[in-house]
Amino acid sequence: MPEPPVALEPTAFSSLLMAAIEVHSRESLGFLLGGRARHFIDGRMVECLSVGAAYPLQSADRRRTNVGFGSLTARRRAEMTVRAVGFDLVGGFHSHTDGSDHLSEEDEEAILGDLDEFYAGNGMREWLEVVVGVKRIKRPRAATKLASLFKLGKVPEPGFYPWNVQPQVVGDLVAAKDLIYRVRMAGYLLTREEVREVRLCYSRY
Repeated sequence: MPEPPVALEPTAFSSLLMAAIEVHSRESLGFLLGGRARHFIDGRMVECLSVGAAYPLQSADRRRTNVGFGSLTARRRAEMTVRAVGFDLVGGFHSHTDGSDHLSEEDEEAILGDLDEFYAGNGMREWLEVVVGVKRIKRPRAATKLASLFKLGKVPEPGFYPWNVQPQVVGDLVAAKDLIYRVRMAGYLLTREEVREVRLCYSRY
């Protein structure tokens, strides 16, 4: 039986893009909020894990090649706030400044350690991690997918231009004609027994 997809709702998808690009020279980090639901995907209703919101953590300790929770107190406060406003925590996200959406061994170890230490006691047995790779395109006129528009004398309108790559989400985010980012998103479901990549589906903002 195929793995159920992960549906990124419009607000969650937009928040992931903005959180990663706002500080694109340093990694970002946050929580994913949602739960199990049914969505219309590929022409039919399917069971999936739905992510309704992405919550970037302002207290994160951001660096170019790594990111962490600023402090245990700030982390606990964020988790309590999530519960207080009525959301369920389903996982987290972090960005990579080199454009990679690969989950490293260090990422896996840290997430599984957090799952055991902070969440297993509340009955949470799996964790969804979305990795957002961001890299600024320095020569937009030569960029794949966008070059044809520039050749026709058209300046791409601001927005997200997808490449339709599965199971990841891959595309170019055009903020302005000279400010374009290559974005790659991949989702991983982690349990103590295994780590597996899941298919990401999304609704645009």
